[in-house]
Amino acid sequence: AVLLFSFDDPYISLVRKGLEEIQNKNNNSINFTFYDGKRNQSIQNTLLDSVLQNDYDLLLINLVDLDQNTVESVVYKAKQKNIPIILFNTVPFETAPIKSYNKALVISTDAVQSGILQGDLITNEWNSNKNNIDRNGDNTLQYIMLKGPNNITVTNARSLYSISTINKSGIKTQEILSKTCNWDEKCAEDSIRLLFLTYGKNIEAIISNNDAMAIGAINALQSYGYNKGDKSKYIPVFGIDGIPKAIDLINSGIMSGTVLQDPNQTAESLYVVGMNLA
Repeated sequence: AVLLFSFDDPYISLVRKGLEEIQNKNNNSINFTFYDGKRNQSIQNTLLDSVLQNDYDLLLINLVDLDQNTVESVVYKAKQKNIPIILFNTVPFETAPIKSYNKALVISTDAVQSGILQGDLITNEWNSNKNNIDRNGDNTLQYIMLKGPNNITVTNARSLYSISTINKSGIKTQEILSKTCNWDEKCAEDSIRLLFLTYGKNIEAIISNNDAMAIGAINALQSYGYNKGDKSKYIPVFGIDGIPKAIDLINSGIMSGTVLQDPNQTAESLYVVGMNLA
């Protein structure tokens, strides 16, 4: 059973596609059933309770919420049924519940590394195009940060290490503000559309914890005539994930950069480790 936080998340949908391709190649040995949490932990909890009434050999769960109570509850339920469980795509702050069950694991990319790599991209962009980016000439990068869910490891690490990497390179930064949009494109689009009215002249970069929010930011900028090909009306936007739409926007000169998380490698890791656990 594969419980996803949302079928409509671009990166998670690619992980799902990767698992489906693995299933097609190994249909004698593995069968995945996918469940949509619809970005709602209550819905995901209900789905999990239903799943545990069935005869699954393995749980792969991409949690909606990563608070201690949710992690404890989910791992406890799996432990009661003696079903192996892998939490994936993010690392909970509270790992004690996972360590309490020898059939529970976490599989995730390195959030610190992705933050550092994003910081390197922004540093390179500044060093290459400082005259265009530093619109007010104060030798400081003024930015808006679009964040994933509050108080989870991935959001904190990506946000912290992208900026600390820029600062370590000798570039001064100033956060205009940060906005929590929980990985959601529409939230980012609506937020940047509003924020641009107040801060438009001051925004020198938009730094996003994932590509979906970065794409939402670009949609908003384009509604004001920015990031459409005119270099004098361009605000650099950076994401993380490397989803196809982001790559296309980068190749078109509309988005500045992204950090690739390979969804097929995530799917392959879930399959190999999951089969071993089961």
